[in-house]
Amino acid sequence: SAGDALALVRAGVDRVAMEALFQDDPAECLRIAEAVGRQAVIRAQAMARRADGGIELIDYRTTAPAGALDLDGIVRCSQAFSELLVIDHRNEGGQGTFDEGLIAPFAGTGLQIICLGGITEKAQVERLFGQPQISAVAVGNLFTRRELAHRSLLDPAKVDAARDVSLGEQTRGAREW
Repeated sequence: SAGDALALVRAGVDRVAMEALFQDDPAECLRIAEAVGRQAVIRAQAMARRADGGIELIDYRTTAPAGALDLDGIVRCSQAFSELLVIDHRNEGGQGTFDEGLIAPFAGTGLQIICLGGITEKAQVERLFGQPQISAVAVGNLFTRRELAHRSLLDPAKVDAARDVSLGEQTRGAREW
């Protein structure tokens, strides 16, 4: 609820990530964004590529397909979040297996994307950060040592140079809380 999210932020949490609530009650997600500021809300969405090449949303609670990607629906709800965490459900836990096709539909939407799932190789990290809509890449899995993040995935010269990352078309980072 908005009250719970506000209590978390007051306790020191920087961001609140939500997945199921965006499916179940998008209006509550908007109330949460109003309570804590849109910049503090991340929409998490597990996805997988279908055999026909389309993208299927995955319900993390059941790990079952939850319907085809509704790009317009996600964009319409974007006033309730600052970034979309795209989780490659099929390749999560793998090595160098993130399906970059999962983020292709979001090009030109103004949404900022965080990528997660099977990202372990420097070349892929660089490719992802080469796309203007990518604001972050999540690397590592605390349940498997072979996938732990390490500095060799990053080029220090590129890390030291600050990226100009938009907080999205709606707020432009203007909301304070």
